[in-house]
Amino acid sequence: MNYPFSPWRRFFLILALLLALAAPAGAQSEPPWIGVVEKVLDGDSLIINSGGKAIEVRLFGIDCPEYRQPYGKDAREFTRHLAGQGQQVTVYPKGVDSHGRVLARVFIDKKELNLELIRAGLAWWYSHYAPLMTNYYEAQKEARQLNRGLWAEADPVPPWIWRKKNPPTPKKKSLLWGDSKEPQSHPD
Repeated sequence: MNYPFSPWRRFFLILALLLALAAPAGAQSEPPWIGVVEKVLDGDSLIINSGGKAIEVRLFGIDCPEYRQPYGKDAREFTRHLAGQGQQVTVYPKGVDSHGRVLARVFIDKKELNLELIRAGLAWWYSHYAPLMTNYYEAQKEARQLNRGLWAEADPVPPWIWRKKNPPTPKKKSLLWGDSKEPQSHPD
């Protein structure tokens, strides 16, 4: 049987195909960008304006307690303190999550917000999604040893477990107002 490619060329084509299939989605290195914080949604989510466009950013490699969970409000306030409204930040994108948010490491000057939340005991290192972030592991280990933040609790519940036990309650819809604040026209 005649093959259209030499053995070496076939080898490199197969190798390139295997490497392309093995690369995780969003693994391409995107250049960092600068933006201004518009709003802190919770400990690990922000709206950042860059070039006149509001972009929702989820902090990569960490998971803060949910707002209704112990230390959730503390995490949001900590994030507001470091990266509050009007603060210029540098965003290092790592990909996009299933909700369409940019996953990123966020820096204020030379301080990494993601890492500072872990150091303060206000976030878990998300080892499943960021296994190579050994500095996150070290920061979490230190926060645990020093009983910082949520690690002062006897048995803190990680947010991914808390979310399963406490699904969001659906918002009630008003017949007159619908989901938005704009009045709806009468159906007649």
